[in-house]
Amino acid sequence: MSITIVPVSGLGNRMRVVASAVVAAPHVEGGIRVVWQPAWDCKASFNDLFLPLGKEEGVEIERGSLLDAPATKQNLLIPLLLRKRRYDAEYRCFRPEADFHLPDFVGQRRVYMDTCYALGPYEAGDVRRLFRPVPELQERIVATTSKFAPTTIGVHIRRKDNLKAIRYSPLTAFRKRIDGLLASGEAESVFLCTDDDHVKQYFREIYGKRLITRRVNTNRNSADGIRDAVVDLYSLAATNHIIGSYYSSFSETAAELSDASFEVMRENH
Repeated sequence: MSITIVPVSGLGNRMRVVASAVVAAPHVEGGIRVVWQPAWDCKASFNDLFLPLGKEEGVEIERGSLLDAPATKQNLLIPLLLRKRRYDAEYRCFRPEADFHLPDFVGQRRVYMDTCYALGPYEAGDVRRLFRPVPELQERIVATTSKFAPTTIGVHIRRKDNLKAIRYSPLTAFRKRIDGLLASGEAESVFLCTDDDHVKQYFREIYGKRLITRRVNTNRNSADGIRDAVVDLYSLAATNHIIGSYYSSFSETAAELSDASFEVMRENH
């Protein structure tokens, strides 16, 4: 049995798909082929962002071709038609059950799937080992984190198209929590990353010089935007405590890359 896996959606989603695929690879007879294709929600190739995986990981990240692209209305489902003779089964937008493991596919010699979900268990250490930013981005990460105070909290506020994050993680809740940490002396400064410039301005007016932000391209449909996202992600992971948004894989991935404590800001409605 061989499996082709195409990670889709945003940066954090893709990283967890890759991590779970690498962990599962030794248990899949015939191996796993991972295809990372730039798309509107992550317009950068794997090699634009990270160093190649080591050969010992048993998985190589490919860019692939039209044959590997997820079938959509925009491409008239042409990739799906092209794959009919190559694969025995295709799983589009695959969402595994809680107890699913990739080796569970039996009786299917060639399987294709695109997904934004982890395909089995993996450890935070796997994420730290597998994803190493390219030197240019690593330099920008170091330049950002050098501005941190000895105790800096990291705050990720997801907005734009993430309606659940907007609803369940309101700005007032973030502000209340940040105020408490600053007042208690548990934090001296705040590193904020967000996809909304209005949010930056809101907190800048409140916290002034105690707020650290970066001037970034927040357009996920550009390679520069995704490179900036990697710098934000690893800078967030370098803080002492992370406060993330509800229903955000970016917040969760930052926590996996970090030894810092992590909490999700959520208010029930």
